Amino acid sequence: MMNSLTTRSGRFSEMKQSTSMMSFVGIFITAVLSISSASFLYFKLHTELSQDQQMYRAMSKIGLRAKEMSRAATIQIASLFFIPIVVSTIQTLVVLNAVRKLIGLGEVNSSIMTASAAFLVVQMIYFILVRSRYVQKLKRVMV
Repeated sequence: MMNSLTTRSGRFSEMKQSTSMMSFVGIFITAVLSISSASFLYFKLHTELSQDQQMYRAMSKIGLRAKEMSRAATIQIASLFFIPIVVSTIQTLVVLNAVRKLIGLGEVNSSIMTASAAFLVVQMIYFILVRSRYVQKLKRVMV
């Protein structure tokens, strides 16, 4: 009887340690990929800035207002920032539900949605910062 309890507690302890280690590795990889994704988006916008400045300057000469430019730039930047998140969340839900059924795990949708929401909040803050600076730089060249 004692061996059974010791074995169960040992298994539980091992499982808890491996789960903690996998969670740490997962969070670390997510952080690294999130930072590289943010850098990629920023540098993409930065390299396209001169082209966009020329385009919006020309359009401002024919009557484009700053408010319209701001709206168009916001839509452009938002699509770069948020479409990949929506697609990856849907893909993760579909794939993990199939894997979950295969290996007999419990419900994981709430965990996926929590992680996606946290990433979305961080991405939203970054979006607001990048958008404000980008629009500010575009407004400088408008006539």
